[in-house]
Amino acid sequence: MSTSTSTLRPKATQLTVKFWVVTAVLLITSAIVVAISPKESILGSAIRVIYVHVSLIWIGMFTLTVAGVLGGMMLIKDTPRWYRLMFVVSWVGFGFYTAGVGFSMIASDTSWGAVFYQEPRMATALNMVAVGMIVMIILTFLPPSRFTGILPPMYATVLLTATTNAELILHPRNPIKSSSSWAIQLTFFVMTLIYGATAVWIIIHWYKQKKAADGQ
Repeated sequence: MSTSTSTLRPKATQLTVKFWVVTAVLLITSAIVVAISPKESILGSAIRVIYVHVSLIWIGMFTLTVAGVLGGMMLIKDTPRWYRLMFVVSWVGFGFYTAGVGFSMIASDTSWGAVFYQEPRMATALNMVAVGMIVMIILTFLPPSRFTGILPPMYATVLLTATTNAELILHPRNPIKSSSSWAIQLTFFVMTLIYGATAVWIIIHWYKQKKAADGQ
C-alpha cells in the first residue's frame, strides 16, 4: 500500500503542475491578445474590458447550457459518471459566467462612469448569479439524485430566457455585430476560443480528480 501511495503521489503532483502551467499559459495568452487588441472609436481602450466580459459571459452561458443537457441525460440514465460530469461542468460554467458579470461591472464603470445596478441586463445578470449560487450549493451538498440532476436544466433555461428577454437600455444586443471593424470582431472570436479552451481544460482536469477521489 505504501509503495502504491508513493508511486501515485508524484504523478498527482505532476498533473497539478501541468494543470497550472497550461492554465497560466492560456490566461497569459488572453492578456496578450487584450493588450494588443484594437481600440474602438467611441469607447477607446475601454473596449478591452468588454472583450473579456463578453467572452467570459458567452463561455459561461454555453457551458451552463451543456450542463443542462447533461442534467437532462441524468433523467434518462442516473449514473455516477453523468452526475460527476454535470457537477464539474455546472461549476465551471457558473464560474466563468460570474467572472463575466464581474467584468461587466468594470466595463460599465469604465464605459459609462458608473455601475448601473438597475439597468435591466445588469439586474438580470446579478439575479442569475444569486440563483446560480443556490443551485451550485444544492449540487455540492445534496446527494446525487434525479432531483439534483434536474436543477442544471432548469437553471440554464431560466438563465437563457431571462437574458434574452431583458430590456436593452445601455447594453448593446450584440457587441460583435454592432461593430464594423473586422479586427474587433476577430478579437472577440479569439478571446472566446481562448476562454473556451480554458474551460474545457479545467473541466477535464477537475473531472479526472473527482473521478479518482470517488474511487472510480
